[in-house]
Amino acid sequence: MPEQFIVYISSTLDDLRQEREIAIRTIAEVGMVKTTYRADEKAPVRACLDDVQACHLYVGIVGQRYGWVPASSEEGVDGKSITELEYDACQRPSYASGRRAIPRLMFLKDTKAGIPAQFIDALSHLPTAPKIKAFRERAEREQTVCPFSNEHELRAELRIRLREQADAFHREQSVIRNPVGSNMFEGAKPRKGQLVQVVVGCVPGTDTAQYAAFSASGTALSPFWLSPDDSSYLATLDAGLANGQLCAILLTRASYPRLIQGDGTSMIAAAIDMLRTRTGRAPLICEGVDPSTLPMEWSKASAVHLPDGALSGNDARRCVVELHDRIREIDGRLTQASRFALPYLVLAPTLPEVETMTDESQRAFDGFGATKSVRKSEFDRIAAASRNLHRAWPRDTYAAERHQWKCFSSDSKTAERIVLDSVERINNAAEGSRELRVLRGAQLISRRYTIDEYLEDRWGSRRIIERLRESACLILIDEVALFDRRLRKAADELLSCRRGAVVAISPCDPAHTGIEALLDDISYLKVGNLVSRYKNELDPHCEIAANNINRVERWLSATLPALVASVGEEHSDPELLRRMQHFLAQ
Repeated sequence: MPEQFIVYISSTLDDLRQEREIAIRTIAEVGMVKTTYRADEKAPVRACLDDVQACHLYVGIVGQRYGWVPASSEEGVDGKSITELEYDACQRPSYASGRRAIPRLMFLKDTKAGIPAQFIDALSHLPTAPKIKAFRERAEREQTVCPFSNEHELRAELRIRLREQADAFHREQSVIRNPVGSNMFEGAKPRKGQLVQVVVGCVPGTDTAQYAAFSASGTALSPFWLSPDDSSYLATLDAGLANGQLCAILLTRASYPRLIQGDGTSMIAAAIDMLRTRTGRAPLICEGVDPSTLPMEWSKASAVHLPDGALSGNDARRCVVELHDRIREIDGRLTQASRFALPYLVLAPTLPEVETMTDESQRAFDGFGATKSVRKSEFDRIAAASRNLHRAWPRDTYAAERHQWKCFSSDSKTAERIVLDSVERINNAAEGSRELRVLRGAQLISRRYTIDEYLEDRWGSRRIIERLRESACLILIDEVALFDRRLRKAADELLSCRRGAVVAISPCDPAHTGIEALLDDISYLKVGNLVSRYKNELDPHCEIAANNINRVERWLSATLPALVASVGEEHSDPELLRRMQHFLAQ
């Protein structure tokens, strides 16, 4: 029978009661739990340490209390708390577990977590305050620790780290049980697409020392090259952002003059707008550059000031760690837990574009050539049906921004809100749910893209949307958008691959047309391979004529976890497979 994976939990008790319960439940998903004795039971130290050494993994949760220190008369105590003694026991030979040393996972509760004063030794128990400080510093020095500021972060990080350790344990056991045979875990690959916390764009030629400091720091800041001389600056920036939860741009005393020459000021302003659209934040790391002197066009960014040479001197490593903490203050959502990006794009017209289509004098359909009258007739039917449902259409449905389109009624959610709510629902799914199983405990971070980046090609922005076709992206289409010639052309480009998930939303279907008409050759939905994916390939990642919010949200809940979980996997082309099967049948 396979050996059971046993995990020991060590922590102080009253101050970390909730955290221990979370750890116990999470460990139970992958193995068996052993816990520290209660301090008031005064169990022999030797019994505690023997229990540690009989386990396969040690999980330490450390707050701001040092905890119970056994009587110095007991052998090997040396004035240490039972928690630190258990920590030490992991590094002694363990004959019971068959290991020379027991792996340790250390979770440090952040002081920003709102810890009550009675649970902070520096405020309520001064004699042990230096000891808890030294123990935390030791834990950080001796292995990579996992800081957390709330129960959600702890649960997510625990789930990821525990599964990694459980997999390693079972791989080892598989080899022991089958030394000659095949290993059932052989060939397992690390997950692709998982986001680091912060990526930093550095200017090549002037920021080499800073780039090296980020690379060597071992923290959650990862550099990439971002040259102001790159004609596709925004595309390069977006490619860098694709690897991180947040993206910062580095300004140094040497690179800053390069960034503001020529059109540089406008280019960086566009970059700031793009980052805010994607993540809601646009940090600028100003090393030796006074933030108060930055161009007004950059005022939407969040500036972090560092002294000149801070990232290239002897204290560069410490500076990078402090910089990471300061960036976390800008965006408190940053976490070491597993995160994956969900790019999404709303293909909907703006209010002025719809008003142009309703204005007979604007000749909005001339660009359709021979199908002009058919397209106008279809649009008129949709417009009439929409006005029957919503008297103020299109004014109560559309706005200046495409993502503000209210898909189903004047008081319904916007398209963006539907996506964000679906992501939040998936991220908060109950333990054991299908969503968590598919994502393996990871969570999604939504990233909004805009079709205007394709329509108005600025510093490589069109390449961003072209590249989006090949990613695991979500596209929400307002059928009305397909009667705007420019949007339809962009949709043809965007929907020419099978990689993403697409839903076409009809504001009034079936009031204006039937599903069969939507699938025939003259249909205005005949863009890219939309109809083929839906009708011929029965692609579950493609939905058309969704006519109510419940249907859309149900489809999103079913589709998004599998879509994001597929990042980095090989994908087959259904048409290629069909042709291959036909060839083999010859």
